Amino acid sequence: MKPFLEALNLHRQTIVRDLALGLIRAVTLVFALAGIANYLFTVNRDTHALNDKAVETADNLASVLATPVWNLNTDELKKIVAIYRQSGVVADISVADDSGELIPFTRTSAQVQLELTRTITHNGTPIGRVTILFTDPESAQKQIHTALYSTAVFAIITIALIFGTAILLRRFLKEPLASLSEGLSRISQGDYQHQLPAARQLEISDMSEKIMIMAREIAKRESALESNRSKLEILNQAILDIFSCSDTESLIKQTMTLAFRVCSADHAEFSSTPELTADNGAPPLPPLVAVRGQVFLAHEVGIELNREPADDRRVFNFPIKSRFQTIGSITISFASVPDPTITSLLRSLMSLSTLALIRQSFIRESAFIAAELQVAETVQRSMLLDQKSKPPRSAVIAYHYEPVLRVGGDWFSVIESRDGNSVYIIMGDVTGHGLAQGLITTAMAGAMTLVESLIHDFNNTSIMTPAAIISQLNNVILKLIGTSNLRMTCVAAQIDFKSGRLAICNAGHTFPLILRQGSDGHRKIEALARKQQYMLGDDSTHGSVPHQYTDAIYTLGLDDLLVVYTDGLTEAVGKDGRSFARPFHRYVQKINSHRTAGELRDEILTLFKNHTLDVPAEDDICLVVIGKRTETAAKVA
Repeated sequence: MKPFLEALNLHRQTIVRDLALGLIRAVTLVFALAGIANYLFTVNRDTHALNDKAVETADNLASVLATPVWNLNTDELKKIVAIYRQSGVVADISVADDSGELIPFTRTSAQVQLELTRTITHNGTPIGRVTILFTDPESAQKQIHTALYSTAVFAIITIALIFGTAILLRRFLKEPLASLSEGLSRISQGDYQHQLPAARQLEISDMSEKIMIMAREIAKRESALESNRSKLEILNQAILDIFSCSDTESLIKQTMTLAFRVCSADHAEFSSTPELTADNGAPPLPPLVAVRGQVFLAHEVGIELNREPADDRRVFNFPIKSRFQTIGSITISFASVPDPTITSLLRSLMSLSTLALIRQSFIRESAFIAAELQVAETVQRSMLLDQKSKPPRSAVIAYHYEPVLRVGGDWFSVIESRDGNSVYIIMGDVTGHGLAQGLITTAMAGAMTLVESLIHDFNNTSIMTPAAIISQLNNVILKLIGTSNLRMTCVAAQIDFKSGRLAICNAGHTFPLILRQGSDGHRKIEALARKQQYMLGDDSTHGSVPHQYTDAIYTLGLDDLLVVYTDGLTEAVGKDGRSFARPFHRYVQKINSHRTAGELRDEILTLFKNHTLDVPAEDDICLVVIGKRTETAAKVA
């Protein structure tokens, strides 16, 4: 029983268990159906036999009883009935005539299976009837014995079949599968050389062969993965070594050294092209030779570079490229034809070297640009008014300057004449915003230094008028922009607080505003829109003769404020996509009380920030408010 249970392994769902249980179910069903069919056949056969015998017996008895019944010979009747009652199939007999029952049933305990009644006739005339009860205890006993025998035989055959099946399944299925499973376990643990035992079954033998093929393929792929991992580790270290080089020469030397260490090269040479130089303008690099992983200057070790034709199978030449040009070439030689994997690794190494050279170029350029931007930013900041060290004597100035980038395209400058009677405000806005615009703004700082010198030296308002300043700046811009499409809007204003005269030359700039504040409490905004003229650098519409800029003249009261700004202020949008221009003009139109320069600037900026909220500015912003200096205004500012 134990081998049987072990073979079935009932506590787990296995192929052996499922096959054994399935076979047991099938055999049980077949034997049960066969036993039932045999039993039913036997019962039917015995029933038909009893019926035939009963019919014959009843017919004979009815014929034999005719004479005694006619003669009413009861004794003879009893003798005849007694004789028939002794038959093995007759359970009881009852005889009756027209006058009543002659021989009654004895009511034996035998089980009645069949009852037949026959009419007793004499010369064709019915004189009585006989009723016979039949039973066949022998047949019933045989049927019981047959059923018991069939059950015993079925049980014996079933048990023998189950044991035989268990033994066969264990030998021909469980043991081969267990051996196959053990082999798979060893292979899964990494023993890809393990040989699976041969099996007699063709299917399991085929499975073992395919598993061995799979194990060899896995071993091959693991070897390839290990090789690739080693290559990646080598390349990672090579990346660190190459990208840690600080200059071109050390990078090339490091590349040649890595060719020996990583690719097991036999010889390496570097030669530069004399007419080409590196990105930083340095002289061509000297020829280099690497022997056994050590790099030397070719002239120091007395080795001439190999100029013989290269064998493409073992000698490889790689151009060394920086960002804009080829610096030279490295030739790597092998003692024998290298494996394709080594060739691929060598090409990757050279690609890393090229990327590192490009990176060095970017680092040098970025450092140069950063230094230039720092200078440009410093120059632009120097243009802003320094009210602490050099406050204007006749004017109060409040301003806000906010470039989008480190250097902006918006700028302004405030210059006071030597006698303090006049104040000049010049504001410009280069189209667009970016590095080019910032550099033009920086160039304007030099031009404004010249303008300031002229104003201080001559102190003659008839010479340095706003129109004259704009004309000078236009000449500078025309030389700077060349054939580019850069332009600059500009406005220059000269304020003479003593005479109350304001002269403005506007070259395509936004209209300045005057907030007129009368002593009677009357407030009025006036847009200075007269004589709008061409922006600087735009001579395409009026031929080769430079445009002659002219001034527009206005009056300026003692309490009036001049507001000058760039379009970055009014064109800034809020979250709803609407520009600040409309809220700005509505605000200045509704001013109904006195404002100082600082108060007006702060209110405009507060309104601006509430409008734009978290929307980032897309253009530089510049705002300047100028008023006449009084003791009250000076204290507020």
